[in-house]
Amino acid sequence: MYLASRLLLLAWLVGVMAVIAGGAVLDGYAQYVLGPHAPQPYPYDGVGQYLIITTIESAIVFAILRPSTYQASWGRAVLALTAATVLAVLHAMTLMHSTTYQLWHELWLFALCLSLGVVTTVSAFSTVRTRTSAR
Repeated sequence: MYLASRLLLLAWLVGVMAVIAGGAVLDGYAQYVLGPHAPQPYPYDGVGQYLIITTIESAIVFAILRPSTYQASWGRAVLALTAATVLAVLHAMTLMHSTTYQLWHELWLFALCLSLGVVTTVSAFSTVRTRTSAR
């Protein structure tokens, strides 16, 4: 298994763990609305939905990058960065009065965007360096 595949798998696992851990944190807005003594059960339905969403988002990035044939393809990196940015912006529009697992999912998306930005920059510099050294 390639290093890039392992890193994408690690990114997916971090996203899954963030959503699961975020479900265990008390929802401050619900506590304000329902009162401080209202019990808050673990949100299995919402966390399950966000686990599926995180898996689909990771699969989209994996399908775009295709680590086994990547070879510093800056075009794929730009496309993956664009897709992740669009997903992050669309999700950010739903965050008012959101739960903790939704916020942590958004933070994971932003971290994914930042890492894909680094991948894009490194791939672009690698391509430019390869082309200039071939002359």
